[in-house]
Amino acid sequence: MQAKSLRRFYGKIENSSVVYVNQPRPLGFGHAVLTARSVVDDDFVVAGGDTYLADPAPLRELTSSRPISILVKEVENPRQYGVAVVRDGVIVRVVEKPKEPPSNIAILPFYKFPRGFFKYLERVKPGVGGELQLTDAIQLAIEEGVEARPIYYSDVYFDVGTPQTYLKALEWIIDVARKNAGAH
Repeated sequence: MQAKSLRRFYGKIENSSVVYVNQPRPLGFGHAVLTARSVVDDDFVVAGGDTYLADPAPLRELTSSRPISILVKEVENPRQYGVAVVRDGVIVRVVEKPKEPPSNIAILPFYKFPRGFFKYLERVKPGVGGELQLTDAIQLAIEEGVEARPIYYSDVYFDVGTPQTYLKALEWIIDVARKNAGAH
């Protein structure tokens, strides 16, 4: 079973074009996306490499949506996230790490953008933490009439950007593997 799955995975990689773009200085998530501008010629997906999703199925919906789609999840304390305000199935506002969150809908770092999105990134100024924030560019696009749709995520996820959260994710994966091994 695993061998077949690995063959399928590597077959997809062999039939893909993968381009690596270096962000020479850490100037924010928005800046990291902006550095890829010269190699993007169509709609594109941005996936934060520091987030583990237990169920990747919502990513299929994300990639088939238009024009801007964002993976979101309801959380208890959204202060550490970008936060979305949703009305009638449309995102009407986003804000990065607010002290007073306008909702409990956290933005997970998985997005789909149209090629033209770079024009918004080029116009934003450094925001939270002195960095170029992706959420600021999304907000600018929303203000200029671009529709942003939420894709709700309800399963387990982990931000693995720190040693503590990485360890928590590993412990969860080990626990799931033990339970699955015991079920056979």
